[in-house]
Amino acid sequence: MKKKIILLLLVCFLFAGIKSAVFAADLNIECSGADECTKTGVADPLFSAAADGFWYPGKTLTKIVNLKNSSSEKREMAIKGERTSDVNILEDVMFISIIGGTEVIWSGSVADFYKRDKIGMGIFDSGAGLDYDFTVLMDIDAGDDYQNKETVFD
Repeated sequence: MKKKIILLLLVCFLFAGIKSAVFAADLNIECSGADECTKTGVADPLFSAAADGFWYPGKTLTKIVNLKNSSSEKREMAIKGERTSDVNILEDVMFISIIGGTEVIWSGSVADFYKRDKIGMGIFDSGAGLDYDFTVLMDIDAGDDYQNKETVFD
């Protein structure tokens, strides 16, 4: 029985390690200039109740975002969180981590994500792209006050 559990865990880790290579990105962003980016893939916003259901303590979702420099020159790439509502419902109990390859690019609360001027994603050569895992987690200790609440962020 113990061997089966260990084997199952190893298979899970194997699939987790190759998921970026196997699955297409949820969102593709191509930037040809400083403020000239186009998004294709899932409809806006990236995380929503319509696409992902309600949040509850402990729920975790990961979306893959492919960022590509389609300009003819090397450039620094960065992202910024954009709040789509004036209402702060879950920002203090929701956490984001952004991983590019094996490197943690940024991690913190959604409230802190919105406060950042920008989050540097790296310097990209012309034509270079990278998949980033955006993992969002609702604090397991959030409590019943947040039950069946919705949040939307992009």
